[in-house]
Amino acid sequence: MTTISTATQIARVEIDAATTASASALQRAEWRVLAEDLASAGLATTSGASVLVVERAGHLAAIRLEGSDGSLATHPLDSSTLTALFDEYVGIVKMMIAEDVPLPRLEALDMAKKVVHDRAARTLSAEMPMLQGSAEAMRRLFSLVVALRVDPHDIKATRRHG
Repeated sequence: MTTISTATQIARVEIDAATTASASALQRAEWRVLAEDLASAGLATTSGASVLVVERAGHLAAIRLEGSDGSLATHPLDSSTLTALFDEYVGIVKMMIAEDVPLPRLEALDMAKKVVHDRAARTLSAEMPMLQGSAEAMRRLFSLVVALRVDPHDIKATRRHG
């Protein structure tokens, strides 16, 4: 007999209280927008969770899936692959906002940023098989992880993760 697991829609995305407490007002506002974007992206999980909680942990972050009975699973996002993609992505964004970047160089950097963002989305999908979502949903998750680790005062372009 084959068991078919049904996916539960993620109804809410939150940032954990400890992470939120240590954030500036600007960070909390950015995270709120990114969390709302992610919540509307159609993520689902086979764990039965309806809430996805993101927190600063380790080198990057951790994802906690919660249901009506509490926490069902926690998944650290600290693989060497994901950390390298994060470092590459942030490095590209920093190059993009440098002064006097010629337009052709800016266009090339923008394309490189999109490629890294897509690779990060595929990596998240592979590393969290219990989380189901489109490539765009996983890109939004990566954007939220980046925003948790990068202070918008340091990089003015953090909202433009596209």
